[in-house]
Amino acid sequence: MKATAPRRGGCGMPSDLLTSLSTMTCHRTTVRGSRGTSRRLIHARPRPAIRKAQEARDTAKPATIQTSSIAGTRRSFDAPGATATGSHLAISTRDSTMQLNTFEGECRFDEITHASTSGGKETTMSAILTAERETVCSSVLDEFIATQRSRAGRDRNIPILLGLNGLANLRDGALYADTIDQRQWEAMYGELAVAAEQTIPPLSAMFDLADSQQGAVAIGVLNVQYQAPDRRLAGALRRAVRDQAALELPPGTDISDMIETRTAFAACAILPPAYWGVSRQQEVHDGLEVHFKLDRTLYVSNGELPDRLEIDFGDGGGFRPALFDTESIVTYDEAGEQRIVLRAWFGDEARCAAFRFIVADAARHATPPERGNGAPVPASRIHVRASIAHEGKLYQGVMHVYWAWSNRSGKLRKPLLLAEGFPGKNDANAIYDYFNGFTGERNNPNAKLADELRVAGYDLVILIFDERGSPIQGNAFVYLQALYWIRDNGAQGRPRIHAMGGSMGGLIARYALAYAEQQRLDPGDVAALTTFDSPHQAANVPLAAQITARFFAYRQPDPDTLLNYPAAKQMLIHQVWRWDGERESLTKPEFSKFYAELEALAFHGYPTRPKKYAICNGALDSHVVSIPGGAKTLSIERTDSPTVYKVELWATPNKIFNSKTYYAELYMWDQTRNARVSYSVDSDAQGFYTRDGCAGGLAKNFKTIYDALICPQRAALHYEVNCFIPVHSALGVPRQDAYAFEARTVQPGETPFNKWYVPSGNQPHCTVDEGIKNWVLARVAEHVLQAGDTIALKASNGLYLSRYWENRDCLYASKPARDYFCLFKVVAADRGGFALKADNGNGKHLRKREDNYMAPDGDGVGPDSTFTLDELPGGEHIRLKLESGGYLRYRGSSERNQISVSADGGDVTNRFVYERVAPSQQSDETELSGDLTIHSAVD
Repeated sequence: MKATAPRRGGCGMPSDLLTSLSTMTCHRTTVRGSRGTSRRLIHARPRPAIRKAQEARDTAKPATIQTSSIAGTRRSFDAPGATATGSHLAISTRDSTMQLNTFEGECRFDEITHASTSGGKETTMSAILTAERETVCSSVLDEFIATQRSRAGRDRNIPILLGLNGLANLRDGALYADTIDQRQWEAMYGELAVAAEQTIPPLSAMFDLADSQQGAVAIGVLNVQYQAPDRRLAGALRRAVRDQAALELPPGTDISDMIETRTAFAACAILPPAYWGVSRQQEVHDGLEVHFKLDRTLYVSNGELPDRLEIDFGDGGGFRPALFDTESIVTYDEAGEQRIVLRAWFGDEARCAAFRFIVADAARHATPPERGNGAPVPASRIHVRASIAHEGKLYQGVMHVYWAWSNRSGKLRKPLLLAEGFPGKNDANAIYDYFNGFTGERNNPNAKLADELRVAGYDLVILIFDERGSPIQGNAFVYLQALYWIRDNGAQGRPRIHAMGGSMGGLIARYALAYAEQQRLDPGDVAALTTFDSPHQAANVPLAAQITARFFAYRQPDPDTLLNYPAAKQMLIHQVWRWDGERESLTKPEFSKFYAELEALAFHGYPTRPKKYAICNGALDSHVVSIPGGAKTLSIERTDSPTVYKVELWATPNKIFNSKTYYAELYMWDQTRNARVSYSVDSDAQGFYTRDGCAGGLAKNFKTIYDALICPQRAALHYEVNCFIPVHSALGVPRQDAYAFEARTVQPGETPFNKWYVPSGNQPHCTVDEGIKNWVLARVAEHVLQAGDTIALKASNGLYLSRYWENRDCLYASKPARDYFCLFKVVAADRGGFALKADNGNGKHLRKREDNYMAPDGDGVGPDSTFTLDELPGGEHIRLKLESGGYLRYRGSSERNQISVSADGGDVTNRFVYERVAPSQQSDETELSGDLTIHSAVD
């Protein structure tokens, strides 16, 4: 139900927030107090349907579930909320127990040389979200807030702080400051923003201001006076809220005598939030030199400015004077955590605020480890703007080029274009670190994929998008523009490009290439597409985590902001948009529209020209789950402050069949919200499949909620992780029942990918470990040269190899400029390796003649016409080896630089550079397909 006109309810809340289905039946009685005063009590009793569901959950026989610890020992435990029968454990397994993920085990991948997608897209079963809600606070407590608001009305700048999350006593800077981090500062700011009822800017505005400092690190300062109950009043409020009773005060007590005015004083360096997938990471400044700035607009206060400011940046220089809107340049000796102390003087009184600040050495990205001498080459930045609009807008991004260690040319030789993942606008160096196996929570020291790619001669280009969470199509057109730029700026003609994308970035790269193919655009010579745990068949965030983010968005906006991004709405298979009890479908039009549009491109939304590789972070077997179906994941109860809230969350079962299943119960009372809501999913007879615990790449969605609410001691996080990208989604295989999908049994034609990698256990989303690193390096090396390429070869004397010179049809290193006599087509040879066919010439293949010279007069058959390619260290030069023995070389000028074959391949005359060029438009020859033999040579 929804009210037709706005009006105020009995608790001072708008009636449209009071008229949805109620979870509790309230009975009001009046009793006589011990001192003869009347007081009103509200007793809350669960409705029969909810009480029955709660009793069933509490009394269900727990199922014994197997789990493995990190050390490898096995133990059993009773999973909360898991029952031995019924829908809670309706998971297809190979035995009667489930094995929980251990993050251990050998890695494995399966290969398919020719594969095509089976087409079709997953059909979401019918399901409706419902919420049953009631208001929970007494009118007496509403009257208390109203009274305090009227008292503060004389000075609206003084907020009334009731103390959610135990923050009734905020840091005041009077004593020597304890050290806080950015999250703690954000929590203080958010608490004051709610209490101040929007009289100070929201936290998002502070981030925007900090982001506009043009390279400087902004320092935000809180110096806010606020009102809070003293200990006597706080205790009375707690009892009233707990018992749903009237507020009882000692006779003759004036409530104004129980209100204290306090000061909150705190400071912090404000860095943009960093994400890996949907998990927020530790904020880190890249570079030992830092430009700090005390911006006046980031000094939030309802009092006077300090007389003077001093800052100790933790660099050994001690306290120094600081001025607003003036930069202070600080250079740290080494990377790591720094402690910075701000001291503000108000007359003779000083207040101190200390905060943590982490710096990293940016030079680590310029110098790959264990490679010779020479000056580091910093990453280059190239701005790109899409030439194709999405919904009337041209999106933009920045390419960060991390040059191969051997590449000093300023031109791309062997580029890999990597699209960042959700939400976008991340720090490029942080993405580099992630692909080196390092995040703030884990470190795989043997997984330095980014470093080793550059050591092997590849230029790593990381594409960062200008806007967080923007539509996937808009960023795909930015990716396409980046491909155009790389195509036109190769050091050796058209470079062979390896397209990559992490998580959402894989969808972006896939969309860009499929769109280009459908529209017959020329994105360049893209050899392969590799996606890292990408949601090709949608992503999953548990409904319980989503609804909690919505419910508490007015206090902790960060999780809710992520869910509201257009890109999130395009990828999440099930979504909750409202907290207030309105019935809504869990399948949103943004999701359906995007995947339908993607599948309509090219071959079910996949490009057909490049090879396609997929990396999955989910387990090879379906019985390795992250959460038992229906298990309780998080429980929080705070009753030790005037503001009271309670949270209980459950994972959804594998399948909700023709029933109503509860997954969240939330209770809140503060000056903004007073409600108790139980959330459930109603499914029809077809049933409703969920994904919270199935095998897949893992995200810490419940841990994110736990951290955002700054949980008290009476809180339990039963399960930190959940499935984010199911295995079938990362492999592009349509499935309804994700729990029953077995990656081990995937056959050719069931996936659009040619090769893929699946570990034995579930891993954190977008993990890069040693096994993944080695697999990717092997896949990239397969595409140095491919059948169908048209190339020109340049000898180390700087001249091109030509099949024609002075009326002689032979092979010479003689042309200073490339013409059609210099072009050769790479074709697969029957004996393995490849042959080189004269392009637009006599149609003959190069072969070794009896006199040991090369000439274009063969048929491409036999060991004298079959080559393999050795790529020399650094990736610039190659050697061409004949199957019959010996290496191609050019002779001296007296021999007109004629090309012959030498037994020894160690001379400079054996070194060549190949340039990939656009195929000749006059040639009517049919391209041959096949895999070529490429070797890595040690110089």
